Amino acid sequence: MVKKITENTKYMMMGYIFVVGSVVAYYSKLFIQTGVEEWYQLIYHPFLAPANFFFPVAWLLADILLGAAFFLIIIRLPTIEFAKYNYPFLGQLIMQFLWCYVFFYCRWLGVGLMLMIPFTVMAFRTIRTFRDGDPQASAILYPYFVFIIYTTLVNMSFVNEHGLTAIIYM
Repeated sequence: MVKKITENTKYMMMGYIFVVGSVVAYYSKLFIQTGVEEWYQLIYHPFLAPANFFFPVAWLLADILLGAAFFLIIIRLPTIEFAKYNYPFLGQLIMQFLWCYVFFYCRWLGVGLMLMIPFTVMAFRTIRTFRDGDPQASAILYPYFVFIIYTTLVNMSFVNEHGLTAIIYM
């Protein structure tokens, strides 16, 4: 059912975007910092692997892009099918949270790679879904999508180099 959005509802939705995005960004940063301090900096980095500071900053920017795209849809549409745009938004955040947890915190490189494949597909589908609501909102997600592809390639290179789990030999 399509409902007309009131100003109050738009503000509540903006708050929702901010709170949910902030919670995921905070915990993702926590998982990444733990991984970087405990193992990421200690193992061999394949050619594609970025410096230690890259992932927390990049995921924060990715969260901002995703939130901005959802925000644009909410602001610009006089009516909205909330679930149509909310589920892809939440799906992306859940996949990000899971990947950061599995890859950095648990060191399960193989499981991380298995998560990145549906994550990449979901990111592409999110762009297509958001394009229905606002073409500019979907355009904001292209750098996000490129980052997801890059992260998948980095994860793949770590699996190729170290196997399915990051083990530190001292």
